[in-house]
Amino acid sequence: MRGAAVLQTLLTELALVLLPRGMTPKWFSWLARAAFVQAASNLSKLQNGRVNHSRVAAQTGLTRAEVKRLLNQNVFESTKRSLTGVERVIEAWRTDPDFASRPGHSKQLSISGRQGSFAYLAKKYAGDVTHRAVLDELRRIGAVQDRDGTVKLRRSFHLRQRNNFAFLVPVLPVLIGELQLASKRDAGCSPRSTHPVSRKKLKRI
Repeated sequence: MRGAAVLQTLLTELALVLLPRGMTPKWFSWLARAAFVQAASNLSKLQNGRVNHSRVAAQTGLTRAEVKRLLNQNVFESTKRSLTGVERVIEAWRTDPDFASRPGHSKQLSISGRQGSFAYLAKKYAGDVTHRAVLDELRRIGAVQDRDGTVKLRRSFHLRQRNNFAFLVPVLPVLIGELQLASKRDAGCSPRSTHPVSRKKLKRI
């Protein structure tokens, strides 16, 4: 289907922007489910202003229980999410006594070796990802320093730098406007925005 291919291209370009910032498929899927429920709820409000959960479930394919749960929790402001293997390694490098001299102060580790090495750190916290792949990613994002077969986590590197999506604030109103115009041209009618975005609202991101 041509429409699916176009959407796949859009999502791939979006992933290219979000992936280096720490966005994962699992986290994106969680946010997307909440977004679809929010959009469907705005379209399914009764005259008294209450949301018709059955109608939202019918539109989204989710159960009424899941719809209710997603509407009752503040998904978009929640910081709870599962860390990637690379992020778990960074966190453990700062907190695990085997790899940190004290909380917040990571040790300089030999890249290979048994207990106390970077290879052991990656094996313990990165799941089935090889320590070489983890190290390559840490190098790519500028999180480590290499020196004579050893590696050290940069003290100035923080995960919150990766998980900050405020850079989208200036372009989001324009992007949403263009999407609405494209939808209007294709459908021959004015699209109904389910969640108007203002710069004032975006500043809180």
